Amino acid sequence: MLLILTFINVVAFSLFALSSVATYRDIFGSRPSERRCLLLKWLGSAALVAALGWCLLQMNLGLALLFWFGDMTVVALSLALMLTLRAERKQLRRRQST
Repeated sequence: MLLILTFINVVAFSLFALSSVATYRDIFGSRPSERRCLLLKWLGSAALVAALGWCLLQMNLGLALLFWFGDMTVVALSLALMLTLRAERKQLRRRQST
């Protein structure tokens, strides 16, 4: 159960990260359109609602909210750290190549 919840939250926060112009450009090399950014935000929101729905189907309200918020916190922090370290490694490689 927790593995599925974590997967849905990783997808949601990855979509939110990609809705940022800087992150999108860093990963894909081009600037996203405003429509694509809006779509990514909506899909990320839908994934978070799906994760909450999954929790509510599996357990009672109090426990579902606890698991949902806790898992969102862990996933968001992990993804933020990974994206930050990725950017730092990229800058380090640029410095070393010059």
